[in-house]
Amino acid sequence: MDPYVFPDSPEMQAFKDLFRQRNFIEHTRQYNAQFNFTSIGTNEVKHSGSGPKTYCIQGQLTHNIGPLQPSLNRSGNLRQPSFAQIYMHTSEEQLQHRRNMFPAFSSRYTATIQRVMDLHNPLARTYATAKERLRRAEADGTSGGNLQIVLKAVGGAQARTHNLPTVAQLAVIMEGDGSEPTEGRHVVLQSLNSNRFTAIRETNPLHDALQFPLLFPMGGPGWEYTMTKTDGKSLSLRAFFNYWLQERDGDDFSDMLHRSSMLFKMYTTVGFVRVETNRLRYISQNGD
Repeated sequence: MDPYVFPDSPEMQAFKDLFRQRNFIEHTRQYNAQFNFTSIGTNEVKHSGSGPKTYCIQGQLTHNIGPLQPSLNRSGNLRQPSFAQIYMHTSEEQLQHRRNMFPAFSSRYTATIQRVMDLHNPLARTYATAKERLRRAEADGTSGGNLQIVLKAVGGAQARTHNLPTVAQLAVIMEGDGSEPTEGRHVVLQSLNSNRFTAIRETNPLHDALQFPLLFPMGGPGWEYTMTKTDGKSLSLRAFFNYWLQERDGDDFSDMLHRSSMLFKMYTTVGFVRVETNRLRYISQNGD
């Protein structure tokens, strides 16, 4: 597979330089939490003692994504946005929301990440487009309440070459109430007026891009069923994950991952659970 190399641009170089700053590396999990699209549901076992810090979870692991806007509070006003909902705001508003999450952290680091997400992340750009369509609908006197985003599976040539996905390949913005039929096992609907949270399965090719935007600022690549090895045989989720864990020269993802401290531990733990969940699902559906 080709190396995961970022564009040669000033904002991307500033982003990569963050992973050489000690104050940033020590808090990669928190900076990632400022920008992730999905919430994580599990019982995290807190670290205690004087040994190395660990990321340990117990029980089922879930990742969920909510509606485009938060629900209303008792006063009839929108609650504070969280996770992907923050991307429905302007860049300045997003920065303020993210800074409020961890006020003691570096605003400069957060602004550097925000700049990269605005310019290079196809998921963030999809939400920006949805935000603009909602703004136009409100200006026209309509509520835009049927606006929804369909997150699609990445297929075809993308799966074979592992190139980074484009906005059009990741998502489509459409009108609907969420009851419309959709094709493909990796499609997620997000309705504007829905309070329902949608679970992201371990086999969804956008799984890592949604949960670890700090490691995947370009939105991918992700594993899917149609991927094959050079010999034409199917590429398993386990083999795909093992590949990304290896240290590789000239690969920006590899360099950042192995410098990311606690975020590295979280990524590997979640990856192991994904592989095991997928294996157990296969056994339950196909027998031993």
